[in-house]
Amino acid sequence: MPILGPLEALKSRTTLENITILRSLGPRYLLSAPFFGLIILISYLAWLSSASAPVVKGPVAGYRSFLEPTCLLRLRFVFNAVKIMNDGYYKFKDTSYVVRRMDTDVTVLALKYLDELRKSGLNQLNATHANIHNVLGGYTNLNEMKFNDQFIKVISHHLNPNINEFMKYMQDELSFSIKVDTPNFEGHEWKSVDIHTLLRRIISRLASRMMLGLPSCRDETMVSITESHTICIFAVTLILRRFPPILHPFVSLLIPHRWRIWRNIRETKKILQPILEDHLAADSSGNTGHRSTEPKSLLKWMMENAKPHQKTLHALVSTQLAVTVAAVYTSSQVTSHLLVFLSQNPQYITELREEVANSTDDIENIDPSKLHKMEACLSETLRLNPPLTNAPQRRAMQDVTLKDGVVIPKGALVAFPCTPSSMDPSIYPDPQQFMPFRNENIASPVTTPTRNQLAFGWGSQACPGRFVAAKEIKVVAARLLMEYDIEVAPGTDKMRRYYDIEDLRVLNPSIRLLMRRRAPACL
Repeated sequence: MPILGPLEALKSRTTLENITILRSLGPRYLLSAPFFGLIILISYLAWLSSASAPVVKGPVAGYRSFLEPTCLLRLRFVFNAVKIMNDGYYKFKDTSYVVRRMDTDVTVLALKYLDELRKSGLNQLNATHANIHNVLGGYTNLNEMKFNDQFIKVISHHLNPNINEFMKYMQDELSFSIKVDTPNFEGHEWKSVDIHTLLRRIISRLASRMMLGLPSCRDETMVSITESHTICIFAVTLILRRFPPILHPFVSLLIPHRWRIWRNIRETKKILQPILEDHLAADSSGNTGHRSTEPKSLLKWMMENAKPHQKTLHALVSTQLAVTVAAVYTSSQVTSHLLVFLSQNPQYITELREEVANSTDDIENIDPSKLHKMEACLSETLRLNPPLTNAPQRRAMQDVTLKDGVVIPKGALVAFPCTPSSMDPSIYPDPQQFMPFRNENIASPVTTPTRNQLAFGWGSQACPGRFVAAKEIKVVAARLLMEYDIEVAPGTDKMRRYYDIEDLRVLNPSIRLLMRRRAPACL
């Protein structure tokens, strides 16, 4: 029998049919793909059924019947989180219950435990560890924040005491942003605007000004990094939560947003390195005069007050980006929701404009402390659309026993029913309606957490940046209302206003507003 070359053998059907091993492997090869696919599916469903964390003993919310498998409940939580939490809130209102998030179990504590939570220390129930756990800090470069409280100290001890001075800087940056980022309007024409994209850009500029000061904040690369980093963090988080932890090292390599995170870090280091080197060189030479001439910024304060291990370029960049993620996400989302609510309820816009006009003669220098009606609108917006639907959250650092004997085991992730309670008709009449001048909104400042206003957290671990965030949102909204007419774009009123993705509430990205520049006489 002649010896055939490889090519000839492949072309010979007779040869293939006479090779027993190839003929026997054919059916197995054809069946291998669906077989392994079935194995992967079964393994995935098994993980969904077993993925858990320590929880407080209590009922599980959301099961539609005793026949519903746990894996299906976890899948439903992705887009029905609030409905499932509502189910638990009304069934188990005076006790705690468990919700099965796709990646873990979360204990939702009854509101009666809020006072005890206020007194808990960082070594008991820790908010930072809960937040880093939720965004998978090991894959989003945020793990360092678990052990670096510098950003909290900088905000609490330096930003908040100088908040009025910082607001002047931020309003200057707001004027710059309105000139370069808003559409070019000709006459009084209306233009359709992607309001969230616009506000994310504006807030990113304000965050850069707060962090870096002039002139670095005007670096367009830095502004783009500030704007995109938040998107990348949440994209990586939401994708990785869909997979078992054992696969995270492999799946993370396939996520473009994770590569963008590292690129953002590299680019930020290039921008911050000269600033750090100049600062260290001046300090080593004993020339401290530069401290009084440099513009105030959070970066400057971090460099001046950091411990030795916190002064490294990587530590400063990590802290700076972590702060901007929180600042940009919360402020841009809330301001977007606020303007959408006002465009859908234009009867309030006239009152708000009158309040701004009566508070200042210079719309480029607004005093947010005088905008009481705007603050009521902000409170109502946070009630209807909080950034997190189950807040505040804590991670148990040790076993914690509450006064009534309930034990929160170490490692448990606990939360409170922020959204269900804020939509409870026994607390808020007509809870679905945007009614900003409710007594509850006027009774206390938006920055003072109450049992019914938990969007900014609670107790000693409430968001330290809530004071600047509230002022920033009020000023940005006031400025846009004074300079532009806004209306709901055609068809927008029929769209869903938001989407719930697990415990995040985000504005529907398809929503657009119509804007036109107001006549100078109206300003």
